[in-house]
Parts: sequence; C-alpha cells; structure tokens
Amino acid sequence: SLSAYEAVFDVLARQGKHRRIEFWLDQLADKGLDPSLGIVRSVVLSRLGQHQLEEAIGYLKRYPTTLADLVTRYADPDQGRTLLDHALTRFALDCLDQWQLNTARTIYLIKHKLGMNTTAVLNSLMTKAIFTHQTRTAEAILRDTLACRDTAGAHACSKRLIQRYLAKKDLKHAIGVWQQMEQKNIPLLPDVFQLLIQRAAQLKYHVDTLRLYTRYRELYPRMSLEIPVIVLRCMADAREFELAKQVVPEVEPILSKLNRSLARNALLALFKISSQTGEIELFERAFEASEALQLNLTHQGLTSLIACYLQRGEIEAAKAAFHKVATYTDGPDVVDFNLLMRITMLEGTSGIHDKIFEILSHMKLVDVSPDETTLRTMLDFYEDGSEMKNSLLVKLLQVADSRSEHVFANNLALTQFLKTKTVQEAVQLLCQNDRGALFASEKGKPIVRDGITYQILLDAMAGESRYSSMTERLLKDMEARGLKPSRRVYERLIEALAKKKKLSKARRYIAKMKTDFGIQPDLHLYTKLVDNLMLQEVPHLAKEVIKIDMVAERVKPDRNLKNKLKTIESLLSSSRSP
Repeated sequence: SLSAYEAVFDVLARQGKHRRIEFWLDQLADKGLDPSLGIVRSVVLSRLGQHQLEEAIGYLKRYPTTLADLVTRYADPDQGRTLLDHALTRFALDCLDQWQLNTARTIYLIKHKLGMNTTAVLNSLMTKAIFTHQTRTAEAILRDTLACRDTAGAHACSKRLIQRYLAKKDLKHAIGVWQQMEQKNIPLLPDVFQLLIQRAAQLKYHVDTLRLYTRYRELYPRMSLEIPVIVLRCMADAREFELAKQVVPEVEPILSKLNRSLARNALLALFKISSQTGEIELFERAFEASEALQLNLTHQGLTSLIACYLQRGEIEAAKAAFHKVATYTDGPDVVDFNLLMRITMLEGTSGIHDKIFEILSHMKLVDVSPDETTLRTMLDFYEDGSEMKNSLLVKLLQVADSRSEHVFANNLALTQFLKTKTVQEAVQLLCQNDRGALFASEKGKPIVRDGITYQILLDAMAGESRYSSMTERLLKDMEARGLKPSRRVYERLIEALAKKKKLSKARRYIAKMKTDFGIQPDLHLYTKLVDNLMLQEVPHLAKEVIKIDMVAERVKPDRNLKNKLKTIESLLSSSRSP
C-alpha cells in the first residue's frame, strides 16, 4: 500500500539518501502508482533540508499529480518559488490532518527561513495544538517563533497561549508566556497586555498585576484610561493599601476624563483606601472629586469617612460622621450600622452587649437587615470560645422573640461553625435540622432559616464543581421553603455542571432560571457554558449549546463565539478523519 511506501520514503528522506529515493520512485512507476502527497512532501522537505531549492521545485513539477492545481496555476518558470510556497502550506495542513504536528513545525521554520508567508501555517498549527490540549506543543511553537525572531508569529502565538491559559484561570502559565516574550525583548501586543492585567486583577494577583502594569506603562504610556483604575481596584480589593497608594497619583489626575462608570469605580476604590489607611487628606480629595462629578456617592463617601476615623482611632469623630450620614443622606444603611457596631466595640465601655442589641434593634426599626458583614464584624471582635462571644450568643437566644431574631442567631452560629468545620458538615447539620448542633440548650428544635442562611453555605462552596450535588440539595430545600437563590448561584451551578459534563442537568437549571425566576439566559452564560465544556474535552456538547440551545432561545452568538464554533467544527472534523 502507499502508506507503507510513505514510511520508506520518510526514512530515506530523513537520511538524505536521494539515490535510494529515485530507486523507489522507479518502483512506484513500474507498478503504475503515483507518489502520494506524503511521499512528495518527504522528498521536498529532504531537498530543502540540504538547501537544494531548485531541486525541490523541480520535484514538485516532475510529480504534479497530488498538486496538479498548484502546478498548473504557477506553471511559469519564474513562479517556482510561489509554487513552493503554496505547496509547503498544503503540506503543513496535511500534516495537521495526520496529527504530525512536529513535521508541521519544521515546515513553518523552513518557510520562515525562506522568507515566505507563515501566517496560515502558524495559525492552523496553534489552533490544532491548543484545542487538542497539546499545550506543550503550543509552547514549543512559541519558542520556535522566538528562536527565529519571528515577531509577528510570536505575537500571534503568545496571544493564543495567554488567552488559553486565562480561560483556564491559569495565570501562572499566562505570566510565564509574558516572561518568555520579555526575555527575547518582544513586548506583548497592547490588547494582550491589557487582557493579562485585567485577569490578574480580577483574580487579585496583586503582585503580578502591579508588575505587569509597571511594564505596560513603560511600553505604552498612552494607555487606556481603564487600566490604572483596574489596577487601583485590585490593590484595594486585595487590601494591599500601601501598593494601592503607588497607583493613586496616576488615577487622581484622570478622574475628570473618565466615563461615569469608571469614575465611580475609581472613587469607590479611593474611598476604600482612605478608610483602611486613615488618610483624611486622600478622603477629602476623593470626596471633593465625587461631589464635583455629581456621581451620587455622598453616602458611600461619608461611610468611608466613618471608617477612616475608626482607623485613626478617633472615635468621637467617627460618631459625628455617623450622624452626618443620617443628616445628609437617606439614612444609615447596613454598612453604616456595621461601622457603628465597630465604634461601640472600640469604645469598650460597660454594657457593650446592651449597646450592640440597641444597634440591632434600631436596624430592625428602620428596616435595615443585618448582612454577612454584620456577622463577621461581631465575630471578629470576639475570640472563638471566649466568654464574650458565648454570652453574646446566649443573649441572642434569650431576647429572640421573633422568627427573624432566631434566624439571625442561627446564622451567626452557623458562620462560627464554618470556621472550624467543613462545608459538607455544615450542609449536613442544616439538613438534619436540629438546632442542638448549634446551641446545646436547643436540642430537638428545628433550625429556622432565611436566604442568608443558605447564602452563607453557597458562598462557602464558591461554585466549585465538587460541591454541585450539595448545591442542588440546598436549592431543592430552598424551593421547598419558598426561598429563591440569586442569579449568581444559578450561574455558578450551571458552570459547575458543565465542568462535570452534565449538559442535560445544566439545561434544566437554565430552564428553571427562565420559567421560575424570569431570568433569561444571555450570551455571557452560554459563553461560559461553551468554554467549560471545551475545557472538559467535549466539543460535541459545546456545539449543541451554540447550534441548538442558543438558537432556541434566540441568543445570537458574537464574533468570539462564532470563532469558537469554527474551532469546534474543525476539531470534530479532524477527530473523525481516519
């Protein structure tokens, strides 16, 4: 068969034994067989490997059967190089169909050395490597481009690799790609740099974020106004306030140039930094800018002022700021009351328990519900097992004369339980429904609960796929009690189910979002679903989502998803090839 001949020609070509190649070509002719594309490729690559360009072109013209269209199109004597260029591209694509990625790499290097266009070969090679999870090969291709100083190729490969790693939330390897480029003095393209900074900031990798930002600013001083704001927020959210202060001088001068959304994000970050560092001057500048831009952040600003004074230990000033909230805004919200609780605890006066309950009672009076921060605020001020913490829990039980107060006590105890136990144990405790597991004196009584009770547990699971069954169990329990989860809970569960290849179950929850809660599936949700199915190496399911589910819901794919569909179809087609 020709496949056996191809193996023989491949070995002879690698060894450069052209006389033996001619012998076997004669053998093929005697049998009335034309050389296959693989045989032609082996011989041409062998000739090129020995710098015999004209001989390679002559061989293409001598055996035109497999490349008849190209030989006819470029028949003029002065078009031999063009013929070779197109033939090499076809050889490379054939190699990819045959899963011979390293041979395709060799063809790329030959084409680059000869000064030929390598875009099609490189793009196809990277697509095959990345979407068949051959990441090491993809990295080897990048190294090829760097080794031969193919700047355009390196840009293309680094972009594809970084996007792939970021899709998998693998920032470490994405940063590694950037470092490889830096070592060869080839900077990332601005859009790739921005993407890397944005994702590092989202993941709160503050060290890498600042390092990337510093280098990006050196290379592209006329950067997007969004970037310094993103970096500032990352530093603030990561509570790296000293690092954040390094970025503050770059954000303050551009506040007036930002759109309202960006300006709002920037000012909220500045408020947070001032509140946690006690820098009154920074707060004053931020508050003045906020009022000048009319962003309706008066309340948030005054709340930050309370925290700022608390950070400085100025209790009376903090109390005065709290009263300003009541005077100049619609009234204190849960954040303000949480800060007031901190003020009360820092004062350390007698009767602290009574004062805490006065705050909680007033919150109830003005229809402000405690949140998880309230629970954390109270817990943070008392050591586990301390008399104060235990007495607080006991007093909560004693004064609880309404369902909401019992729920609050249960939520507080459940939060404390999670500090020393696993989320699995906490879910089991809730499902067993015995309050005695939280309070020894309450054995045999049911655990009254609300949405926050479930949210505490759902947040502890953080949407991890290993907890999907427990998440479903909690959602069923919520449904039975007439409670509804947030959209984020459903989206996390749908993503988790996709990671476990459970598309049919994910569809059921998408339908539930739509019918029971009036939440329409959108492009963002479907993109997440497709990405997770691709990561689990089930492209046929990803295709179903785009071609069936999205069509049924009349959600049009964007350019990004259309490109993914092409990749999926290419991947499925290649997997069906013999």
